Amino acid sequence: TPSEATYEQAIQIMEELKKGQTWSGEFKLRKKDGTNFPAQVTNSPIYNEHNILSGIIGISSDITERKKLEDLLDKTNRLARIGNWEVDIDKGTVYWSSITREIHEGDPGSEPDLGKGIDYYKEGENRDRIRKCVKACITDGTPWNEELQIVTLKGNLKWVGTIGRAEFRGGRCTKVYGSLQDIDEKKKAEVEIKKINTELHELSMHLQNIREEERIQIARDIHDELGQQLTGLKMDVYVLNRKLVAPNEAVQEKIKEITALIDDAVTSVRKIASNLRPNILDDLGLVAALEWHSKEVETRFGITVNFVAGENIIDIGSSISTGLFRIYQEALTNAVRHANAHLITGSLLMLNDTIILEIKDDGKGMDVDKEYKGHFGMLGIKERVFILDGKYEFKSEPGKGTSLFVSIPMKNNKRIHAIADGTNIE
Repeated sequence: TPSEATYEQAIQIMEELKKGQTWSGEFKLRKKDGTNFPAQVTNSPIYNEHNILSGIIGISSDITERKKLEDLLDKTNRLARIGNWEVDIDKGTVYWSSITREIHEGDPGSEPDLGKGIDYYKEGENRDRIRKCVKACITDGTPWNEELQIVTLKGNLKWVGTIGRAEFRGGRCTKVYGSLQDIDEKKKAEVEIKKINTELHELSMHLQNIREEERIQIARDIHDELGQQLTGLKMDVYVLNRKLVAPNEAVQEKIKEITALIDDAVTSVRKIASNLRPNILDDLGLVAALEWHSKEVETRFGITVNFVAGENIIDIGSSISTGLFRIYQEALTNAVRHANAHLITGSLLMLNDTIILEIKDDGKGMDVDKEYKGHFGMLGIKERVFILDGKYEFKSEPGKGTSLFVSIPMKNNKRIHAIADGTNIE
């Protein structure tokens, strides 16, 4: 005999059996030793030849292990903040588990509103999305798995992960059920991380700009100050030579050596200044600067560098031009110093409002998994691409050379220019 079955429950069970309905439910049954155990009880009516209820046949199953698993699942769901829900279309009822009710900030024992349904979700995109999901689910059984915002019963906005499934009988949807997970803290953390990443992005861009400004200033100082001093020194040596009364072969030879050294120093000053910041990048633009640097590498290292640029390259701004020039400069340096390349090909194209820089070499290549990590040159390229809101693809295999593909979107790149100019676009 069910030890906890009340008189009212027994009456209800008998009424259902009299109607010819099978009754099923959970009870705690008592063993011979007096201990109780949870059981799934199913009772079915038996009728005699006069169609009169003459007996009941019952089946009891020990569900102790199942209840333990359910308790474990409930604890797990509570830790993960996952609740269950169910809408029985035939009965017109809505079920919320205790966790689902807590997520909605409902009072203990409060019942969900069947008529509200989709209205629990925030107006606008959230409600439109869940409406489409529910419609597809009850129409053809398409399940959903979405992250949306709800408006709790206390009027607060909360992010939830919602999963829904449908149950069909006779080709008709009779039940919709699923789970609800509280992901509000996760979403807040994601927003905070995104904010921090944006600030780091802007800081990195700012530091790069400061570095380039320092390069420009140092290059100007070297070119203007040191260059002028060397030129003045050469003129003084020339004047001094002219004022010598009695020509002396040894003195003349020494003056020639001094003049040659000064010429070499002037050449070195121009080269250092140019390496720090080539004037051609500011005066003639990115394409001219990349062509100039390609010829410089060819002349200095005796290798072939083929560079081509599309005819539709527009004015892409100082920040992006500088970033792409430095990426090209670093890639060529790596190809010469580390890859022992003999042929380098580079291209700059504009495709669908995206500027694309590609560099390939025929060098010795590398094992990307082993050698790429910690490579400072590539880390610098990666940082610059990140700053420019771009993407890059680096491929290399031992004995098969190396290729670098960089794409920078020109649309929606206002932030880069604003940071470069020191303005605020918020």
